[in-house]
Amino acid sequence: MSRKDIIRRIQMIGHIVTQCNVPSNFSQWLLYGIARGHPFDGRKTRLSRCMRKWFPVLNLKGLWGGEWELTFDPGDITHMVIFEELVINRTWNLDLVPFEPDLIIDVGAHIGLFASLAGVRFRNARIICIEPDQTNLLWLRHNLKMNHLNARVMEGVAGESDGRTLFEPGLSYGGRVVERDMANHKALDVQSISLRRIISEEHPKFLLLKIDIEGAEELVLPTILEILSPSCFLFLETHGGNESYVRIAQICKAVGFQLTLTRSHGDMRECYAIMSVK
Repeated sequence: MSRKDIIRRIQMIGHIVTQCNVPSNFSQWLLYGIARGHPFDGRKTRLSRCMRKWFPVLNLKGLWGGEWELTFDPGDITHMVIFEELVINRTWNLDLVPFEPDLIIDVGAHIGLFASLAGVRFRNARIICIEPDQTNLLWLRHNLKMNHLNARVMEGVAGESDGRTLFEPGLSYGGRVVERDMANHKALDVQSISLRRIISEEHPKFLLLKIDIEGAEELVLPTILEILSPSCFLFLETHGGNESYVRIAQICKAVGFQLTLTRSHGDMRECYAIMSVK
C-alpha cells in the first residue's frame, strides 16, 4: 500500500468515526471504518483473518430521529456500502419526509437498514418489508428485532401480480428477477407479491415507500402509481441508466409526482418523489 493510499484510508476512517454520536459505541464505529477499506472476510491477509475471528459482527448505534442499532457483517462489503449510503451519506434522507407516515413499505429490504432507521424515526407507523434472499432475511429480522419494531416481513419479490417467478441471487443487494429463458442454474423459484394488492389492502393515508429492486421497478411502478395515497413519499433507485430514469420520471409526473435526483453512479440513479400533502 502506497503512502497516498494509507493517507486516504486514514482520512476515510476519520470521516466515519466523526459520525458516531453515541460515545460508548465509538469502538464499533472505528472497526467499521477499518473494515470499510479492508473487509474482515478472512480471505487474503492475516489481518483480515484475525479480524474475522475477533469481530464477525458489528453493532453500530446512533441517534437520527431516534436511537437506532444496526447489525451487519464487516466481511460483506455490500452490508457496509448500504450502511454508508444510508447513515454516512444519507442518500435516502428521512429528514425530507414532510409528514408522519402511517405505513412504511420497504421493497427490496435487504438486511433491514432502511426499514429499521425509518421505523425508529416513525414509531407509530406500520412496517412491511419485502425481500427474497434467505440470508438477507436473517439479518433483516434481527435488525428489526434489535430496534423493537414489529414489522411484517414478506418473503418474495414485488411483482406485477401474485404468483411465482424466478429470482437469481447475486451479491446480497444484487439479486434480480429473471425471465425463465434467461435464468442460470442458480435461479430460485420464489413468491411474486403484488405490491398493488398490498397497498390497496393497507389503504394508507400517509405512505413512505422505498423501492430498490434491481431493474424491476420499471415493471412494478406503473402498476401502483394510480392507487397511491394522496400523500406519498417515494424513495427509488433505478437501474437502467439515464434512459430508464427519464422514463420513470415521465410516468411519475403524469400522476402528480415530482422526481428529484440525489445521486448517479454507473447505471443507477437514486431519487425521491413526492405528492403534495392534502
